[in-house]
Amino acid sequence: MGCRFYIISKPTVTLVLIILLAVNGCAPSPVKPVKICPGKESVIESLQALSSHAKQIKSFKANGQCFARLYDERSKVHKEEFTIKLWLNPPNEMRLFGDIAFNARGLDIGSNESEFWMGAKPKEIGNSFYWGSWDEQRDEGLLALSPKVLLEAFGIVNYDRQQGWSLAKEKGFDVLTKREGEGVLKKIHIYNCDYRVRTIEYFNGAEKAAVVLELQKYNEFSDGIVLPKQIKITTIGEEGEDDSFRIVLKSVRSYEFDEEKRLSFFGRPGEPKGFRHIYKIVDGKSVEQQ
Repeated sequence: MGCRFYIISKPTVTLVLIILLAVNGCAPSPVKPVKICPGKESVIESLQALSSHAKQIKSFKANGQCFARLYDERSKVHKEEFTIKLWLNPPNEMRLFGDIAFNARGLDIGSNESEFWMGAKPKEIGNSFYWGSWDEQRDEGLLALSPKVLLEAFGIVNYDRQQGWSLAKEKGFDVLTKREGEGVLKKIHIYNCDYRVRTIEYFNGAEKAAVVLELQKYNEFSDGIVLPKQIKITTIGEEGEDDSFRIVLKSVRSYEFDEEKRLSFFGRPGEPKGFRHIYKIVDGKSVEQQ
């Protein structure tokens, strides 16, 4: 589809892969709160509250549906709807299969402590395989084939680093902003009444957000697992051509991973076959392999 892919390099925890496209434009506004509550008094208090939520995440297995809306080089929109299966073992092991074009693993996204990968076989979503080692990535980089987005959607983030953050108030939301030098890297909109993240805006060095993550309908699933039922990832395109992935979780339950299951679910495929292109990500750049 002529998409350009980038990567966010390794943060303090390994990330989860997802397709994101190069964009620029204006980000959608967060959902207006129904109820107004006081927020936190400082950056430290806010980060501590988010860290507390992150530590409560348990290993789980989930099923759901994904609705994708993508534009090609001719500005023609393509829509895909497919089922997904997801396994997550905090803080850094994750696997997602998407059933696309009659292939139960048409989309294969995964990460572990040392590596990440994404295989997309149908031509509609690239027919390419990307992989990389976390120790070969930059500390910061542009958004793209990033495990970061899904892990942050599930609240699995290490907020121990407090440098570069500032806190602002915005109509019932606490807004945390992460800066590097003069540029904005990220904005996190937190609803004060339950102190759950509702929106995360990711920036690519420009003044406007490049990618927006929206989290809706937080629900307590079985075994006390609290997650958003709807996760929407939008890349902001020119002239309204926004690409989006909306994930709706149908069922979530706790799941124990022994050593055999961990190797089975979270091991990178050794020799990917059936792909038109294979790329290795090194220092934030994709290098095609023979």
